[in-house]
Amino acid sequence: MESPARVGAMSNEAPLVLWRDAFILEVQHGPLSLRIRARSDGSTDTVAAEEAAKAALGALEELAPQRLMLATPAWRLRPSPGWSRVLRLMVDAAVQTGDHTLTPMAAVAGSIAQVALEAGARVGVGTMIVENGGDIALMVAPGDSVRIGVAESIERRRPTHVVTIDSSSGIGGICTSGLGGRSFTQGVAEAAVAVSRTAALADACATVLGNATNVTHPAVEQRRARDLDPTTDIPDLLVTTRVGSLPHDVVSRSLEQAASAGRLLLAGGALQGAIVRVCGRAVLLPPEIAEPVK
Repeated sequence: MESPARVGAMSNEAPLVLWRDAFILEVQHGPLSLRIRARSDGSTDTVAAEEAAKAALGALEELAPQRLMLATPAWRLRPSPGWSRVLRLMVDAAVQTGDHTLTPMAAVAGSIAQVALEAGARVGVGTMIVENGGDIALMVAPGDSVRIGVAESIERRRPTHVVTIDSSSGIGGICTSGLGGRSFTQGVAEAAVAVSRTAALADACATVLGNATNVTHPAVEQRRARDLDPTTDIPDLLVTTRVGSLPHDVVSRSLEQAASAGRLLLAGGALQGAIVRVCGRAVLLPPEIAEPVK
């Protein structure tokens, strides 16, 4: 979950949009941090990448005036014909998880990445990966495949597993929640990774999975979210600020809670797979969703 103030805190400076190594388009603007890779017929598709960047910047601008709505539990909101695409994605994704504590902000990064991906699709891109601060939207052309590394934790980016995706996988988003990220979490996971058919859904599901790892123990420190950020969208919820050493049985309980939440999301169709890590231990749903890095 992320504060709506961070969405509204737009920089007065022009967006920084530049090509890295001739095949990665980077976009930096306020809270937006995009890396876009696009290829068609074996070559970098600059048109698709630049259209994706424009769409992401436009989506961020559209959210800026919606502070009150973004701090409302998503299930309470009723869609309006005037809603932007990104707002609709955020609300729909949060609602589909079935978690009534989620505001639309639970899916903000993934939804912006998805809007960017959709812009690339409209101009006929083949394969595209849009990473927004670690949350990924992607589409894969027939005959192509991509391998996405799953990091050990949000803070330690060494990959421990790899998810392989092709055009028949039905996977459109891989997003991560947990300690050390840009958003608050109620749980104790170093990384709660959700694999879903869209990036918006993956983002919302990752929030649910990360929150599900919450355990009560003296080594777990929490504070009210509003004490850390007065403008947060979840002011009354306790969020985790520090996790010390946890006993084996407490880690097991935390992982089982995440697995239970994951099974519900899988059964409801919001989730296709998950990798959740707590204190160096991991649970994978289903076990074949990712391969370990050797």
